[in-house]
Amino acid sequence: MLANIFGKSTYLNLVYTSIFLILFYGFIFFFSERFVDEVSQIPNTILIVALCLFFLAANFFASKKNLLTSKNDYAILILLLLMTTFSDTLFNANILCSNLFLMFAFYKLYKLSNSLENKKILFDASFYIGIATLFFSWSFLFFVLVYASILFCRCLNIKTIITSILGFCTPVFLYFSYHFFSDSLCVFHQQVELLNVNSFKIQLYDERGVVVIFTVMLLTAIFYSLLNITKGSFIPFKTLRLLIVHFVVALFVSLVVTEKDGSEILFLLFPTSIFIANQLSMSHYKYRTLIILCYIVNLILANIPHNLF
Repeated sequence: MLANIFGKSTYLNLVYTSIFLILFYGFIFFFSERFVDEVSQIPNTILIVALCLFFLAANFFASKKNLLTSKNDYAILILLLLMTTFSDTLFNANILCSNLFLMFAFYKLYKLSNSLENKKILFDASFYIGIATLFFSWSFLFFVLVYASILFCRCLNIKTIITSILGFCTPVFLYFSYHFFSDSLCVFHQQVELLNVNSFKIQLYDERGVVVIFTVMLLTAIFYSLLNITKGSFIPFKTLRLLIVHFVVALFVSLVVTEKDGSEILFLLFPTSIFIANQLSMSHYKYRTLIILCYIVNLILANIPHNLF
């Protein structure tokens, strides 16, 4: 049933997934230890739900408008299933804000190959990455995607390099100026200290289930990439290469985060959902249904209270 519904590209699928996300968030929030019976928590809860919905919509439009998948909405379905499987991704406001602005940047970068306004697109994308960095410092690593897209589109020159650097530095400079004139530079310094090279450390996840899911996501991405090289692709090869770079950078960012609460997985979900969605498009219908069913079962198992076992 789900394979049929999301097998067609329609804006109703965004409505369906948004409704499910709201219901799921309410279920997790009220039946978890995060819930606090205070009226003061209501505005924060509404804000986080709104961020989740905006992030879901940004992913939907980024994949749809840039034709990253075939004529279906499997990407938004897979994204929803992954977000709800890793339910901790729904509670960290800073990472949600960072990912939301990163999605605006990704929308621009994947559009680069189809547009003649390269300098404006590069400035906008770099500007959004700069804003995302203010919410989560390690987001600056996604600036690699700007130069990867420039190289893949063969528009590398001094103008595009300077434009992208100016775009990234503009929000950072404005943020620094605000704290400088308000005598609160200590706040800016605290964020810079998060990027201290001496504290750099790659950590793996303690939970075996999370490691297994990450491994499956990685193998799926590699398998799809190889399959596209040999059998053709729904998307241009340069876009496919950018997706692979995107996945690698996102995986690295999720690994270097020192305090792992599960929310850092959000960085991986967009490229992974695109890979899996295209794999579903190339699969037979019965395998499509089986893969979706496996994700649903994984979602249920991941959110069963531990005290039931």
